[in-house]
Amino acid sequence: MKRNALILCLAAAFSSTMIACKKDTSGGGASTTVDGTWNFVSLEADTRVTVSAQGETQISTSHYASTKASGSVTMLNGKYSSDGMPYTASGTVSSDDPLDPENSISLPLDFDMPGIKSSGTYKVIGDSLYTSGAFATPNDATNSNAPTTTGGKFRISNDTLILTSTVDITQTVVQNGISGKVNDWGVMVTKLVKKK
Repeated sequence: MKRNALILCLAAAFSSTMIACKKDTSGGGASTTVDGTWNFVSLEADTRVTVSAQGETQISTSHYASTKASGSVTMLNGKYSSDGMPYTASGTVSSDDPLDPENSISLPLDFDMPGIKSSGTYKVIGDSLYTSGAFATPNDATNSNAPTTTGGKFRISNDTLILTSTVDITQTVVQNGISGKVNDWGVMVTKLVKKK
């Protein structure tokens, strides 16, 4: 069970970059127009995945930041189009077993996230930006983690758009015949610089 829960935790930790976000209601931010072309410069994420299965719980956390970020998104008149926003994520992932600390593990995290073209609609409401899909995930039924809507709190500082998104999804997952409850939580800060 412990090995299967670890596999579920680590697999779920990586899904945080690809799933729906909800509005972060804390704090403020300047609301100005998001229309224009924005170059993707960075993403930083803190995630926590809790897996409960067969009476045991395992917790996986990660912190990573992007390197080699590229691509852009154009937003104009309520529609957006992304040419793909690939990056390399570097950081750490840890899995903790509250009942057996000797089963805890911490590993370096280094993976390439491919850029995926996407398009859809967006809406600005106060300091929140909502989109009909994610800038970096496909908007089709073949991706079970593809969001139907995403969003977050945004602010613009000089020529930089900073979008803070919160993930909080609980689902039942079956792997190797074992059913488990997975809570996927995270905060991601994406920075884009306006193309001149």
